[in-house]
Amino acid sequence: MIQQSANRTAPPFELIASGAVMRNVVAEANQVCASMLPVLIQGERGVGKKLLASWIHHRGCQPPGRLVHVPCAGLANVPPSPEFLDWPRHLCAEGLPDDASGNFGELSRAGRGTMLLLLEDVDLLPTWAQRGLSAVVSESWLPISFSSSAGACDVRVIATASPHLADAVNRGEFDRALYDHLSLMSIAVPPLRERREDIRPLAIRFLEQYSLKLSRDAGTLRRSISEAQWERMQRFDWPGNVTELAAVMARFAVSRDPAVIDRTLQDSLKTARPNPSETVSIPLLGDLKAMECFMIREVVKRHGGNKAAAARALGMHRRTLYRVLDGAKRDSPRKNEHAGRAVAQTSHAASSVGCG
Repeated sequence: MIQQSANRTAPPFELIASGAVMRNVVAEANQVCASMLPVLIQGERGVGKKLLASWIHHRGCQPPGRLVHVPCAGLANVPPSPEFLDWPRHLCAEGLPDDASGNFGELSRAGRGTMLLLLEDVDLLPTWAQRGLSAVVSESWLPISFSSSAGACDVRVIATASPHLADAVNRGEFDRALYDHLSLMSIAVPPLRERREDIRPLAIRFLEQYSLKLSRDAGTLRRSISEAQWERMQRFDWPGNVTELAAVMARFAVSRDPAVIDRTLQDSLKTARPNPSETVSIPLLGDLKAMECFMIREVVKRHGGNKAAAARALGMHRRTLYRVLDGAKRDSPRKNEHAGRAVAQTSHAASSVGCG
């Protein structure tokens, strides 16, 4: 798949990249491996962003040190933490104090080698934490060495986020400086529906892993899946991406009943489409722009207000959807003003001819 050079550590796992789309992603990841620059990995939930970050860490860092995982979503409802706010100063100076709490206390015990600071779902980080983190990430453009009782350690920052972090920056919901630092090296991981060539090899890999844990024969399980089922899996959109595929294979490995695959896919379709109707009635009023906006709003409503899901259903980029809806909001006051003027003019004309 990827040639391992002599001066790099082979990751403990391989990335599945059967199609050209995912091979391009692996090639991009390979380019940033040897760099200590921050990396931003964007993609939908369940596409494998954390796995790619770990692959980059093991392939590029010499030697690969500890991985400190920070689930940013867990800080969303947490009040400002002194440990977090003081972390940049301690990290860039002499390391964290021995009594530091939480994941950040692990920095002082990281040991020798390059440590990976993995910021999962950084787009869900609260504003107070974004500002505190910006200083650390800006310093990590060059290796940060600090001393602890375990020895010297360098820190590399890799963050994962949704595909629309730039939109959050434009709306003022994410710190611009932090985004600029993180996105210096950016990799976009496509959803599974855009790399269907990987579905079958991924499913087989999961079957092998689960079979080993459950003492099953992977070959027997694989042969019990019919070609018709493989085709249905290839056509399925997998809204939960690789994570959902792994869950389906786990259920199959436990039950050893191929029918479980079809039932699970059917249940997923029901969940993904709460409204069975796939048609939208558009009133023939106004111009094409107004009808387009009406259709988009109707589809957003049918997806429970989820604009990302609505954009996927319409086959349009989420930014385009936002632009159309925002444009309609700006046009609405002007239309009301014009309508008010027209009514006033009509009323005045009617009074002049005695029709009032």
